[in-house]
Amino acid sequence: MSDITSLLRQKIHASWRDHDGGTPEDASRHYGENALLRPLFDDQIRIHGKDQILSWFEHQRQKFDESTRWNFQHRVMSVTVDPHQNEFRCQVYLLTTGQKRNEDGEVRSFWVPGKSLERWVKESGEWQILERSIEVSFAAYGQPEAFAPLQYLDRMLPENAKIETNPKSNEEEGNMKIDHPVEVSEIENLLMEYCHRVDRGTAAEVADLFTEDATLIPKFDGDYEVQGQNEIQRFFQHYHDHFRSGVRHLQHMTSTPIIHVTKNIASSNSYLLATFVDAASGTGSMVTGSYTDALKKEHGKWKFLRRTIQVHFLTSHSETIDKMEPMGFEN
Repeated sequence: MSDITSLLRQKIHASWRDHDGGTPEDASRHYGENALLRPLFDDQIRIHGKDQILSWFEHQRQKFDESTRWNFQHRVMSVTVDPHQNEFRCQVYLLTTGQKRNEDGEVRSFWVPGKSLERWVKESGEWQILERSIEVSFAAYGQPEAFAPLQYLDRMLPENAKIETNPKSNEEEGNMKIDHPVEVSEIENLLMEYCHRVDRGTAAEVADLFTEDATLIPKFDGDYEVQGQNEIQRFFQHYHDHFRSGVRHLQHMTSTPIIHVTKNIASSNSYLLATFVDAASGTGSMVTGSYTDALKKEHGKWKFLRRTIQVHFLTSHSETIDKMEPMGFEN
């Protein structure tokens, strides 16, 4: 059952990734012929059948084209999977982020928490959605900002400096087969472990998650590559000294990974969300982006062979509190 659950989670991730950036055909292909889609935020409408669901996605893409909304990401933050007779019932917590252009031309960032109640079934070897009900809790808006660069290229050892000239596309890195649930679970653990080590570990502990010949591409800091495990350790020491030391409550979160495995090689594409409070100003910030990874299994452990970090935008909140008000419960 754990293998089935792992594969279904990957399908849920893929369906929401296509909901974000796929074509209407990509987004609707996850639904069964007689499926029901209920976007409850959209006047409680009910959309019956795969053809009508395709039409709904076509209408959505036309209404919100790339000139009015971009960097759109539905993050699958939490999933429960409950087998029920011949189907699986799932509860999905979502956090949606992106940027939009208002009618007056102003650009705003947004984040929207919500949830989706879903019924999935496997027919003829393919997972399909029988029913999906999408609820939105609320929407919050802010002013997007650029993420301040670390300027590590200026400090890189000359023999290791390399300008990125021909990066691999997501399609090239993701052209592998999904059929290894145990390996997928181990890679998911690696993605999460990276977040914890970047936030609280040493630079050496972060670098240990990379192969000796690994490449790190921090696109948020410029068009260059960090080559080799030793140079990657130097990069993260610079990151700790020039960024992490000046913030509090730093948390990196990885969600909605799409993982493909072939033997001891794998690829992964996941969503990035990071939050922190500036130690000097007390301003709270949220950063969104993505990770694109090539991975390799060495001596029984998955490690990063190539990691590309892309930051979309940063949103700041001037009012933050470091401690929640006590509820007053007495025991």
